[in-house]
Amino acid sequence: EFSTENDAIYNAEKECIKDMISCLSDREKIIILTRFGFSLNEYMTFDTFKNVFSERYNLDSLYSTYLQFSNQPDTHTLQEIGDLFNLSRERVNQIQRKCLKKLTVAANKKGLSVE
Repeated sequence: EFSTENDAIYNAEKECIKDMISCLSDREKIIILTRFGFSLNEYMTFDTFKNVFSERYNLDSLYSTYLQFSNQPDTHTLQEIGDLFNLSRERVNQIQRKCLKKLTVAANKKGLSVE
């Protein structure tokens, strides 16, 4: 059961994550959020998600995929994310490493410690 204090902490954490991932492209955000088990709908609108994939999927399939990654905020494998983007596991891994470097730089600029 959540208290008002827990809700405030959760909302503050969510805003901090939104702020941190703002340095990433929409595609990079999807990769990081799905790779590390965040619910997409907490950090990205369907319209943003749709813009990344509009040429690859029809609207119904796209919405279903968005809901899948929003309602099941589990960590996803490189293969699962690669399938979503039609990329190899290795390419997703390369993008993930690039994103983590960007996030580290952003955190350091904000005076946050990254271990």
